[in-house]
Amino acid sequence: MNDSFTVEHVDLSARVAYLRQLAADFDDLRSQAVDFDTAPGTALLRAAIPLYLRAQSLAARLAAQVTGLDASPYTQVPGSRESLDALRGAIGTAALAASDIAQALAANPLQGTRWGGPREHEARFRDHDHAAAAPVLTEHFQKAAHHLELCSTICHYVAHGIAKDTTAVPEATALPAPVKLNAEQYEALTALAHGGARLEVRDRRAHIATLDGTQVTTHSFRSLDALGLLHHDASVPLRRGRDITVTAEGHRALAHRPQPVFPPVSRPDPTSPGAGRRTGGRPVNRLPPEELVLVSPRHLAGSGLGSTAVDALGPLIHHFGWTTVEQLPDGRRAVLASPGGEVLVDFDPLRQDGLWWTISHHEPFWQAQFSRQTPVEAIAAITQALPQMLGDDRYADRIPVTDQAMATIARAGGWTVQDTAHGTTWTSPDGHCTAEHTGGPEPVWHFEHSVLDGFNTGWSADFTVDTPERVTAQFMAHLTDDRPVLRHLQAVPFLARHAAVITAPQSAAGLGAHIVHAAAQVGRAASPRGTSPSRR
Repeated sequence: MNDSFTVEHVDLSARVAYLRQLAADFDDLRSQAVDFDTAPGTALLRAAIPLYLRAQSLAARLAAQVTGLDASPYTQVPGSRESLDALRGAIGTAALAASDIAQALAANPLQGTRWGGPREHEARFRDHDHAAAAPVLTEHFQKAAHHLELCSTICHYVAHGIAKDTTAVPEATALPAPVKLNAEQYEALTALAHGGARLEVRDRRAHIATLDGTQVTTHSFRSLDALGLLHHDASVPLRRGRDITVTAEGHRALAHRPQPVFPPVSRPDPTSPGAGRRTGGRPVNRLPPEELVLVSPRHLAGSGLGSTAVDALGPLIHHFGWTTVEQLPDGRRAVLASPGGEVLVDFDPLRQDGLWWTISHHEPFWQAQFSRQTPVEAIAAITQALPQMLGDDRYADRIPVTDQAMATIARAGGWTVQDTAHGTTWTSPDGHCTAEHTGGPEPVWHFEHSVLDGFNTGWSADFTVDTPERVTAQFMAHLTDDRPVLRHLQAVPFLARHAAVITAPQSAAGLGAHIVHAAAQVGRAASPRGTSPSRR
C-alpha cells in the first residue's frame, strides 16, 4: 500500500450515490415482498414475475458496482477490502432473494385441466392444491424480504463508510470539537439519551434509573453533568426524583462518537481447528478473555449475565412500579410481583436444578422457566413486555412486542418445521436449537439448545399450558433476530464458539462493527450447507 496516499484525493461521490440508490431500491422491493398477496393462482404469477425480474436486475446492478469499485482508487483506502467483501457477499444474498421468488413461482398452482377433461371433484382438488401451497408461498416471500433487507443494509452502510473515508475534512469548523469521552461515559450517555431516566435516592445514596436497565454509575453521571452534557432540575428535591435529559452538546458528543471498526481479515487455513471463527483477523483463541465481541446466532451466545448491561428485572421496578417480594444480598435471589399481583418473576441462581428464571401467572395459571445459560436478552424480551400484556402501555413505543404468530416468526428466521408423533418441531438453521410444540388437549412449548452435547452450552426453556402465544412469540422473536448480541469472549460457551459468528470491534477505517458482522453472516449464508458442525 502506498503510505503517501490520502483518502481526500479520491472522489467516489457518484458511486456512493448509486449505492445509496441501490439500498433504497432493495428496501422498496423488500416492502413489496412483505406486502405481497400470496394467495395462490394466476394473479400471483402475473404479480410475482416483475418482482423476480427486478431482484435479478438489482443483483446485476450490485455486481457491476462491485466490479467498478474493485478497479477504482478506493482499493487503496484502508478498510476497503472489508467493504468490498461485504458487497461481494451481498451479490449472493440478492441472488438468494431472486431464487426465493422463483421458488414461489414454482410452488404456485395454476389453472388448467388434467388429462381426460374436467372431473367431478376438480374444484375440490384445486382448492386442496391452493390450501397446501399458501404457507409455502408465504415462507418464500418472507425469506425474500429478509434477504432484500440485508442487501439494503449492506449497501447503505458501505456507502456511508466510503463517503466518510473519501471526503476531505474542513480545516476549520463553526463549532468547537465535541468533548471526547471514555467507553463507560459513552455507554452511560447513550442509555440516558434514550429518555425516561431519573435521578433518585435509594438506601440514602444517589441512583440513576434508566429505561433499558443499563447501569449508570454516579461517577459517570457526575462527570457527564460537569461537562454540560446532561440536564436535571436542581430545584426539585432529590427525594422526589429528577428527570434527566441529554443536552444538545451531549447529543453532539454522541453523534461524533468514534466508530468501532476492524483490521484487515486474513484468510485462515481451512484445515486448522476453529478456522473461520475469526474476529477482526485474529483467531478467537488469540483474543484476551475479557475482549468484547459480537455474537450470532443469539442462541449460541450463552446467558450474558455479568457480560452485558441488559437487565431483565430493573425496568419492572423503576418504570412500571413492580414490587420486590423477596430479595437476598449479592443478587442471590430476587422475586418481583406485578402491581396487581397477577405475575411473579423469580430469579434464583442457587437452584440446584439450574432453572434460574421462573415467570408465573395466576388466573389462568401458566408458567415459563428458563435454565442458567438461556440468553438474558431473550428473557428480558419477555419480562419487559409483561406490563403491556397486563394493560400497562407506558413506554410501549420503546418496548416492541411482536404480534406475529410463532410459525411466521420461525419461518422468517429460516427455521425448518417437522411434524412429529407428539406435535411439531422447529429447528434453527444451524441445527443447535429446537422449539417443540406438543399437541393434544394441553399444548406446551419446549425449547432445547446444545452444541455437540457439550457441557455448559446447553439451555432449555419451558412454557406450560395456557401460556399466551404472545409470550412464546416474544421469546422466539428474540432467538430468530439475526442482529448480534454483545458478550465478553470468556462468557461465550467454549464449545459453542466454533459454531457462532464472532466479530470483535477493533479498528479499520469506515466500516462499523455491525456491518462487518453482517458481512460475516452473509458469508455463512452463502456457504454450502453442512460446512459448520451439525448437531448430533
